[in-house]
Amino acid sequence: MKLRLDSIVIQQGRLIDQQSNKLAKDEMLQIIRHGATHVFASKDSELTEEDITTILERGEKKVTAVSLSVHHLVDQ
Repeated sequence: MKLRLDSIVIQQGRLIDQQSNKLAKDEMLQIIRHGATHVFASKDSELTEEDITTILERGEKKVTAVSLSVHHLVDQ
């Protein structure tokens, strides 16, 4: 079972061509600048405590779902 989990989770990342997935320095800076410009241009971009709580709750639900999926795969 552990070998199967290894092949599903770990080995799949090794099969991807690492060079083709790397962003050039200029591309990365362009992405960051675009995002920063969008954030600073928005007047309603202020996060509230409720927004942060909602984001954290959504993240916890996703982690729980992924954990259950992994346990299900291991048990098979």
